[in-house]
Amino acid sequence: MFRPEPYRPSADTFYSSPAFFYFLIIKPPVFKSAKTILLGIMYFILPLSLYAFLPVRSLQGYGNVTTLKGFFYYITGRYTTGEVHGGSFFDKDLANFISVAKEFFIIIYRNFGPVLLLIALAGLVYLFKKDIKFAVCSLVFILFNLVIITQFIGWAPQNHILFSMTVITIYISMGFLVIYDLCKNLLLRLEKKHEEKLKKDTSSQPDLEIINNKSKNNNAATLLKITKLKYVLSSVLLAAFLISPALLAAGNYRMVDRSSPEEIYLFWNRIFDRVENGSSIFVSSLSANIGIFIAEYEQQEKNISIIQNEDPEYNLEKIREKLNSKTGVYFIGVEDFLIPFLNLKKLDSYRWPRFGEDIIFYNVTSEKKQLEILPADTELNVRFGDIFSVEYKIINQTGEDVLVNSLELALPAGAGFIEVDKAGSINQQPGISQGKYMWVKNYTVEAKSALNLILKLRAQAPGQSLIKFRVTSQDIYMDSPDISLSIKE
Repeated sequence: MFRPEPYRPSADTFYSSPAFFYFLIIKPPVFKSAKTILLGIMYFILPLSLYAFLPVRSLQGYGNVTTLKGFFYYITGRYTTGEVHGGSFFDKDLANFISVAKEFFIIIYRNFGPVLLLIALAGLVYLFKKDIKFAVCSLVFILFNLVIITQFIGWAPQNHILFSMTVITIYISMGFLVIYDLCKNLLLRLEKKHEEKLKKDTSSQPDLEIINNKSKNNNAATLLKITKLKYVLSSVLLAAFLISPALLAAGNYRMVDRSSPEEIYLFWNRIFDRVENGSSIFVSSLSANIGIFIAEYEQQEKNISIIQNEDPEYNLEKIREKLNSKTGVYFIGVEDFLIPFLNLKKLDSYRWPRFGEDIIFYNVTSEKKQLEILPADTELNVRFGDIFSVEYKIINQTGEDVLVNSLELALPAGAGFIEVDKAGSINQQPGISQGKYMWVKNYTVEAKSALNLILKLRAQAPGQSLIKFRVTSQDIYMDSPDISLSIKE
């Protein structure tokens, strides 16, 4: 039975920790008392206690986090053996760095858009003015996030960039603060200018009654203008604060819209609709977990077996066993080592944009009938100028006739072709294509029998070389062992 693995926490938090330590160093008030230090440690450790379910579930049989060392490895983003999970270090080059860094910034741009990023840039400049230490630490944080991703894996997953995007939201909030402070300072300057003008008018008028009347009129007009300006600026501020969620909603609606299932899920559902009850699906795809979920929780009544390519049962012997039991056998993707042995019929396909994977759904119709191609001799020693014979046997040990579509002979420079000996069961003369001798014709190798091909060759140059031969049957090549040819003067 399939047992889902516990959630594996991301190690990016640990990789970004240098930025936090740097901030602690340049902010010495953090160390002002033992109480503050202990509270800081507690608030750091407390969220990690949520991972206590890992060893509990493992001891119940649903995982392998059964030791303290394994638990430490697991929450730091590794397997319980200590091996790094999901990627590797020290094997990435500059080209990988540039490629992943480009993806990193494209993801940020697509999530925020140009307007919010301009606001964030203004906010970052303002943050340097308000708190240069925090501004520097935030940039160090983003830098570590970028460097670790580019040196860990060969692509930029969105969930690993959430750390940097969180910091950018702080820059955006500082950008809004810039807008707020600009509006506030503009109103203060207008009010101050009004007061100064009022004082000037009062001091320059000799008649008290005229002063009062004029002052009242000017004051009322100016206050009305300032009031109108306050409404305008309040509207601008409100629009600025609302623009963030509005732009994020507009830019990301399609991506977060879950009103209908994802296409990869629908693809797997189509597969389950097509396969017979009790069928086996051998999977070599990153989408295997979707099929496992459907088989385990949504369509249990179909009794579908999902065998992944990392499973020990993902082998030719198990497939033969399933074929012999007359149950349906299917592939979602297929490992190369199985292709020469099986006849596959393509039923459906899907291009998964998330991982750039072309997923092909096959039905295994039958096992390919294997032929044995054997030379009469695997080593030949001849003299320069001699005419000698080479014989190949095409042996069919199965209980059914097998069709051979073509034969292909590759001779070294030291051996020259003379003719096909008609004493063999294949006596047609070959053609030549790209320097190779070709027999493009259908030959039937009957059940439990063999065909043979006898060639007459001439030794035309001294030296050591190899003679290669292969046949095409059921759309695959079947090779003969090479013949080692030694030509002496």
